[in-house]
Amino acid sequence: MSSTIPAHWLLASPPRTPAGNGAPAGPAAAGNDTTTGNGAPAGSVLQPPNMDDSNIDPLLLQMSSPSTGDVFGSSPAPTTNQNPRKRAAEDSVQYAQHVARKLRLSANDAETLKEFTQLTGAQQSIWLAAKMIENQNRLEALVPAEAVYHIPTSLEGHINKATFVALVDHTTSSYVAKGHGPTIRVINYLLRNPSRGLTAEMRDDQAQFKIIKRRVRDKLTHNRNQIKCAIEGSMGEEREPDEVTGTGEPIRKDALDIVTLCQRIVALGAKVAPDVKVSTEMVARVAYLRYHFQVKVDAGSPKAPNFWRAVDEGLTEVRTLTLGDPEALSRIFARSLRDDLARYGHVDMEELTPVTPSILA
Repeated sequence: MSSTIPAHWLLASPPRTPAGNGAPAGPAAAGNDTTTGNGAPAGSVLQPPNMDDSNIDPLLLQMSSPSTGDVFGSSPAPTTNQNPRKRAAEDSVQYAQHVARKLRLSANDAETLKEFTQLTGAQQSIWLAAKMIENQNRLEALVPAEAVYHIPTSLEGHINKATFVALVDHTTSSYVAKGHGPTIRVINYLLRNPSRGLTAEMRDDQAQFKIIKRRVRDKLTHNRNQIKCAIEGSMGEEREPDEVTGTGEPIRKDALDIVTLCQRIVALGAKVAPDVKVSTEMVARVAYLRYHFQVKVDAGSPKAPNFWRAVDEGLTEVRTLTLGDPEALSRIFARSLRDDLARYGHVDMEELTPVTPSILA
């Protein structure tokens, strides 16, 4: 069946001229036919045909039914009362789930994406701005230079040596303090001696200098832990009361005497600082360190937490009491050595190496 609408359905019958004007009341007479080629009178006006449903093609009825729209193809009328906004929200959630599956997002990320679709436009803009700020902060926290810069081998060797010497030097005034501790001492030593590898250009390069300082701190931490373990292993055990004979035996049994302990500490840095030797001054300083470790043990802390901080506090107190007088300081460390000899065992110290000036001085 053709889908073209028949032209005669849209054309009206010719208008009739009213009686009394001399024109025929009926159809136009022969010879006066002024109809157009399509059978309609010339000048006539198209009028909708007066017909009922019985005269209309069934296809036209189907085309103009409410389910398909009118004959001119206009959109069908909504058949439901669903809220358009609700429908749009449901579509967004479904699309978010589709994207999450396609990108293989985790369950938490998929839920975040779903919640994002349910925000208003303004809320989504704020959320995106916050994520941009967060990502920018993370990028700024990265230091790409650390991934590519390597400390020169020569400078690395001098760092290893200086960080060991700083902890066995009897003139060390602090072991962990930040403002005037061994880190600053080692860095200043390297800067005073550019031939060791730390140049002014490297100091001015913030990224490189940061890596160098971190290496110094890490080596100091490593060396402190090794020295502390050596002291802990030298303590021995406290004698029972019936084991004390009063014949000059040390108070603790199976302990290391102070010279042996110092020799073990020096051996820790033998590869990086072979010129460090056990001296009388080192023996007195290590005796002072072992005294503070014993105080921690007697207080019920066998692992001596915050040991180095306690040593720093003790040194500060000693300097305050003696006003920095070298002879007064020497007497205090000499007393620590005498107590150590009585507790851990006497030893001949006449053959110890004379003290030499520290390379960090």
